[in-house]
Amino acid sequence: MKESQIEHDFYDYVRTRGGWLLKQNPAWFANIPDRLVLTHNGGHGLLELKRPGEEPTPGQLKVMRRLRAKGHSVEWADSLEKAKAHYIGLCEQEQWLSDDKHVLASALREIYAFFGEDPKISKIVNTALRKANVE
Repeated sequence: MKESQIEHDFYDYVRTRGGWLLKQNPAWFANIPDRLVLTHNGGHGLLELKRPGEEPTPGQLKVMRRLRAKGHSVEWADSLEKAKAHYIGLCEQEQWLSDDKHVLASALREIYAFFGEDPKISKIVNTALRKANVE
């Protein structure tokens, strides 16, 4: 199975559960994980997708360690099952916050701050804030 097939299937999995799977642009930050995962209940994390049997590069592993050290949830997956497990873990981690829209707003603002004032990120964050009915 190709990485693109895992990505497509995982996108469908996340979307059918009310979450978002956003593709990162490596031009923003070298070795940043592929995907930003936003769950339906406010959970968020980063995920690096790989072909079956492939592992992240040393540079990607270094960035993942740095992000984890800052408290971010970061994983990598070389199968759809591992990617789903990451999503489920993010949902369970944030289950107690499921009704708090301000947590989602806070997470989106953190994402915006992390990536700087990129117009594309700004548009995504503002759209998500409007949909969540928070300012």
